[in-house]
Amino acid sequence: MKRGEEVINQLLVQYKLKPKEDFEAIVASNSHQAKEVIRELRKRNINIPKQVAVTAINDDEELSSMTPTVTTVAGSFYMLGFRLRNSLIKKRIMRP
Repeated sequence: MKRGEEVINQLLVQYKLKPKEDFEAIVASNSHQAKEVIRELRKRNINIPKQVAVTAINDDEELSSMTPTVTTVAGSFYMLGFRLRNSLIKKRIMRP
């Protein structure tokens, strides 16, 4: 079972959630997972984006050219790591 199928199965079957009523969006951690989620939602005849919106955290050109388009957020993992490191250093200095 692929991760997208697993997530959708968990939401709809295990938790018995209803698209649009109980949840309106799914945020995937990357474009590959977003594509799997979209494929699984389509197999179950769930309308994207009317019933469920799908977004991804990376700026993938391929996702923006899909129909329907998928909103992506560009994530700089380098900057995230840099800020996290600085935050940890600051906490360590303030509370040794």
